[in-house]
Amino acid sequence: MQIATSKTQMQSSQSKPPDPREFIRLLVENERRIYAYIRTLLGNSTDAEDVLQETSITMWDKFSEFDQEVAAEDLGKSFIAWSFKIAYFTSQNFRRKQGRSKVVFSDSTFEAIAKKTSQMTERLDQRHRWLQRCIEKLSQPDRDLLKMRYELDSSIDSTAEESGRTKTAVYKALSRMRSTLFECVNQGMSLENQS
Repeated sequence: MQIATSKTQMQSSQSKPPDPREFIRLLVENERRIYAYIRTLLGNSTDAEDVLQETSITMWDKFSEFDQEVAAEDLGKSFIAWSFKIAYFTSQNFRRKQGRSKVVFSDSTFEAIAKKTSQMTERLDQRHRWLQRCIEKLSQPDRDLLKMRYELDSSIDSTAEESGRTKTAVYKALSRMRSTLFECVNQGMSLENQS
């Protein structure tokens, strides 16, 4: 009797509906990467946005099939790999539908682009992690200047005015920081890849 009960419990836990909050969290964290992957496959931002919407719907429909039982540190990687598969097939389907009206890549070219993009995503994520670490090493005034210019998307004129510097000083400071960050990221990645 206990065996039957535990078997029933296992079945009910397996058929437990997916948690929409977990899906939304994973999608929001990774939507930029998924979009970039689709954009690379299709080469057109409007098409990529349409396919991203379709991919997101398919992902939600199939989320109960996604293995959420992986270790927490591997969950993001697992979700990306799973979402890239869905995005790949959704993009391929879109491409076939559009095939009569647009110039499209052959299937082998499309597969090669998909494979290369997937490989590049991991490297870009690694670069992004190192960039965040390297930015943290900058002085607070330098971080503030970077934030004004790039996060807030201010013009050089408004960045200079806001920071109390001349435009020339802002250009020089940003150029120096870009060089410093470039060097820091490359060194960090080299060390990480050697180990």
